[in-house]
Amino acid sequence: MSSIVINYYEHYGNTSQQTLLGTEVLDRIEEALLPTNPEFVTDSITGEWQQEKIFMSKKFVGRVEYRWQVLQVAGHSDVITHQLVFDVALTSRRRWKKIDASRKL
Repeated sequence: MSSIVINYYEHYGNTSQQTLLGTEVLDRIEEALLPTNPEFVTDSITGEWQQEKIFMSKKFVGRVEYRWQVLQVAGHSDVITHQLVFDVALTSRRRWKKIDASRKL
């Protein structure tokens, strides 16, 4: 049976620490839409190289965040189970409080 396994990990700052946020198993699926690895691009204003930012929305159990920045996507095939496995490293995006527009500053 062909299936795709997607593991989502939360990456912490400048460390190599990661925690598994969740796993999706897609059975009888041959293709899936995944985020791409962020690339380095030239800033059109400054001309400097910077890493592009890619975001995705996903809700994990026990987490309030929906918005995540994609840091890395790595894939490999499991020769024993014949599954495609993708590991997606994410970092949470800060939630902004909504400001009441009727409130005077």
